[in-house]
Amino acid sequence: MDFLKILSVVLLISACSNTKMLTIQAGMTKEEVRATLGEPGNKQSHYGMEVWQYCSTLPNPIKLLSFGTMQRSHYDMIIFNRNKVYSVSSHSQDTHCKYLSINPNALR
Repeated sequence: MDFLKILSVVLLISACSNTKMLTIQAGMTKEEVRATLGEPGNKQSHYGMEVWQYCSTLPNPIKLLSFGTMQRSHYDMIIFNRNKVYSVSSHSQDTHCKYLSINPNALR
């Protein structure tokens, strides 16, 4: 029974961890994004665009059940064009937060 309670809390934390990202919309300024999310973990510039990356490490409920690694990193990437949000994307993977270089060709 205690295991189910713990799993419920882990799932709830995972589901609610990134609700601030849902408020980020195209056209927002860098200042608005910074006020909402704080300083990014990584910044890169390519072709006149700036990319901000945020990473958070959360318990991985699927791996927790199989007694594997208990962490999953969630990455949010915000692309600015002319100092305004152009696009937002995110992905997750079973690693610790590690920022990688952005492929400049992906921004064209």
